[in-house]
Amino acid sequence: MELIYSFFGNPRDYASLSPDLMPLTALFALIGGVILTKFTGSFGNLTLPMNISALFIGAMSSNWMLKNVKLPVESTIEAPLMVSMIGMTIASLLMIWWIQGDAVRR
Repeated sequence: MELIYSFFGNPRDYASLSPDLMPLTALFALIGGVILTKFTGSFGNLTLPMNISALFIGAMSSNWMLKNVKLPVESTIEAPLMVSMIGMTIASLLMIWWIQGDAVRR
């Protein structure tokens, strides 16, 4: 996990997702990417990595953008994961729109 954080310098300054939740978010992005592949078009071997990357970026960016929003959830695990799911949902809709739109244009 420290390898991921080593690319960004000192992540404690701006990271809103704790290092303990990063593997769980990556697992959800992987599972969501596999599911999303069934609903999107195909770019060959790049479809699955693109979907996983989009979902992971959506989760991380939503946690970063909404880090000051206090949800009515008591736990430090459920609130970031709920925000991650919101980001992944938005990212998946964008991927469906982008890849399906590309298949229609051909």
